[in-house]
Amino acid sequence: MVFAPSTPLASALTGPVAPATLLPDIPFTPAELRVLEQLRRGHSNKGIAGVLVLSPRTVESHMSQLLAKTGCTNRTQLLLWALGER
Repeated sequence: MVFAPSTPLASALTGPVAPATLLPDIPFTPAELRVLEQLRRGHSNKGIAGVLVLSPRTVESHMSQLLAKTGCTNRTQLLLWALGER
């Protein structure tokens, strides 16, 4: 998925995930934060696996943990949550 640079979503996807902007009481692991950052950049699980040099199954596991910790029910909700639209 590619976004035009002038769109608000593309601008939001270009910055790194700053743990301070996330809910501080949720204990994210460094690996989960890296996966979340790649999700914000618009990557699929397979794309995240390629960028982070992980197996797709490991990425799925991190995604499951992120969904459980945030209370989101799908990737779209998680992306919106990560972008601060929670």
